Amino acid sequence: MKKHLLSLVLFFCGGLGLIFAQAPLFFSECAEGSSNNKYIEIYNPTDSTVSLDAYAFANVSNAPATEGVYEYWNTFTEGASIASGDVYVIAHVSSDYLILAHADQTYNYLSNGDDGFALVQGTEDSYTILDFIGNFNGDPGAGWEVAGVSDATKDHTLVRKFSVTSGNTDWSASAGTNAEDSEWLVFEKDEWMYLGSHTDLVIVLGCTDMSANNYNAEATVNDGSCTFDVLGCTDSSATNYNPEANIDDNSCVYTIMGCTDSTATNYNTDAVTDDGSCEYPVDFSAVSPLFFSEFAEGSSNNKYLEIYNPTDSIVNLSNYAFPSVSNAPDSLGEYEYWNTFTEGSSIAPGDVYVIAHGSSDSLILAHADQTHNFLSNGDDGYALAFGTEADYQILDFLGDFNGDPGSGWDVAGVIEATKDHTLLRKFSVTSGNTDWTVSAGTNSEDSEWIVLENDDWTYLGSHTELSFVLGCMDMTANNYNAEATVDDGSCEYEVMEVSISQIQGMGDVSPYVDQFVSTSGIVTAVAYEGYFLQETSAAWSGVYVYDSVNVPVIGNMVSFQAKVVESYDMTELKNVSNFMVSMDAIETITPLMNISAPLTESLEGCLITLDGMCTAVANNYGEATFVSFDGESFITNDLIYGHDYSENDSYEITGVVEYNFNEYKVCPRNEADVSMLISVEEISGLNTRIYLSEASLYISSEIEGVQSFEVYAINGQRVLYGQFDGQLKLPVSMLNDAVYLVKVANHVQKVSKY
Repeated sequence: MKKHLLSLVLFFCGGLGLIFAQAPLFFSECAEGSSNNKYIEIYNPTDSTVSLDAYAFANVSNAPATEGVYEYWNTFTEGASIASGDVYVIAHVSSDYLILAHADQTYNYLSNGDDGFALVQGTEDSYTILDFIGNFNGDPGAGWEVAGVSDATKDHTLVRKFSVTSGNTDWSASAGTNAEDSEWLVFEKDEWMYLGSHTDLVIVLGCTDMSANNYNAEATVNDGSCTFDVLGCTDSSATNYNPEANIDDNSCVYTIMGCTDSTATNYNTDAVTDDGSCEYPVDFSAVSPLFFSEFAEGSSNNKYLEIYNPTDSIVNLSNYAFPSVSNAPDSLGEYEYWNTFTEGSSIAPGDVYVIAHGSSDSLILAHADQTHNFLSNGDDGYALAFGTEADYQILDFLGDFNGDPGSGWDVAGVIEATKDHTLLRKFSVTSGNTDWTVSAGTNSEDSEWIVLENDDWTYLGSHTELSFVLGCMDMTANNYNAEATVDDGSCEYEVMEVSISQIQGMGDVSPYVDQFVSTSGIVTAVAYEGYFLQETSAAWSGVYVYDSVNVPVIGNMVSFQAKVVESYDMTELKNVSNFMVSMDAIETITPLMNISAPLTESLEGCLITLDGMCTAVANNYGEATFVSFDGESFITNDLIYGHDYSENDSYEITGVVEYNFNEYKVCPRNEADVSMLISVEEISGLNTRIYLSEASLYISSEIEGVQSFEVYAINGQRVLYGQFDGQLKLPVSMLNDAVYLVKVANHVQKVSKY
């Protein structure tokens, strides 16, 4: 094995700062007082005079543009210095003359309490922070808390304890949490008695308020411990209980509150004062046969419920409600939310009451009697009920409380009709129906509802007999009926036979969108409500089929007719018919290899294989984040299978590509689709050894000849690369302490620098 270094080419990210000798100067006092009475005091603890030419007091204003980085570089007066054991005072030019008498320099942009200042040594581009008052990490509000005192950097004076001998770059540790662990003493506003020097102070903590019970005449600093006598009623059961009182003055007054109406179910015989809590039994004989007459779940927030009063009397809605469940209820058959009508609401005879989303279209809101911003997305069941939360009678249903229907309920034979449609109750219906299955029906004849297209609000605001002509209203259909007023789903189309790649069309939107096509392909993955189809191992040849009826298996060659849609910008096939599975042997689609992130439209629906390191394990949505070795990131999803990834480990992942929430995501199908890349043990077996210490990177290999190496940070950025022959020892003191990936030839190893 060759033991000499043949060549080394290095590229470092970032620059290395120059380190200069520095004196341990630190902030000894600061004040933010009334008017412009502000100053900063800096102390020289050394036995030599220190020139301030190489120092500065950098700061941020309130919330910095970049967290952790200064905004303003403030220099000291040219030629300024601090004598041994002396202080240097920077004051506002309009501060009190007692302050200005000690000032060595004026600066008019001192903190209002929420601006962080740092004492630094060096230049604007290369510097060392010696001490902090506040920090550069964001807006603290009115000020920072110090020694347990809220907003202590505002309207207070801070004096550094004499026991402190140097600055502290950890402001949280410097500020502390109480008077004991803090490096600072907190004085009242406009207290400047210690300004101009930094000598050992005789501090006696205690209560300095002479009116307090525990006044301490020897105390020099108020520690907030003062206690005072507060007279009042100390009995919490009394009506005039005073939680701040610590001495009972015998003033307690007792009144028994409760329901004083003997006809109520919760009548309290001991109650003296009625508290409005009376509850009464429900008189179900007083119910009116109200029912849902219309419902819409449209684009954006265009949603509403319409309730009809078929009686000849005004119906007060105080005893009615429209309870609901959200998607899948916790307890099947029971409501989750008891939604009441606006107080004082009623419905006139033969009139309707409209509940609309507060952000719906102005045409909807013009008819709205009440707004409710939690209306259904298609899969939330609503009921019309009479009574109370504990004792009620259901009058009608839209959906039900029996579980998750998927994206929506089928109505009149229209799949998911409660989503992206308007439902209109037939005029022949005269009362509600508590059996939603019967109400929804199976076709346009037996259903109580007429299913209209998305955002059709023609009939909103009234419920009168309409003249309907059922038929096909799509002018592109073979059986288009120009006289039809309601589409009954009977449209027939001339179906074109096209390939999947023709459907994708090599663009963001399919050229066949909203058309019916006939196609075929091999099933590459099966999801909860559909499957992925691919015609060949090539880009633009995959597509997702939304089909909850037919359930093929991976490898099936299938053919069918379907409608091409763009669902949230992902090309899909839906409304599948004439589905057929070839009886031939199972066929295999080879995953597309050598794929580079980021993923693009050409891979939508395709089976691919990607390599990458996990930088964030799966979140609440089952999405994990990876970075490939070219520095680009990609995301996996648990649409079909969720894997337990480990952060900083590298994987080879096979899966189909879906698109949602503006991102392409790889969806592995099973455990076999996820495998870790070559492990540390395997690398050792190949006689390649990699080790990273605090100071150097070591690589040794028995492979003959010049080899390349690359070092990647966790975020995928390449921070080092070069070549070596046999072995390498490379200084890495410029790298931050972190986890890195080292790649030698085809071998990858995770290493840590600490």
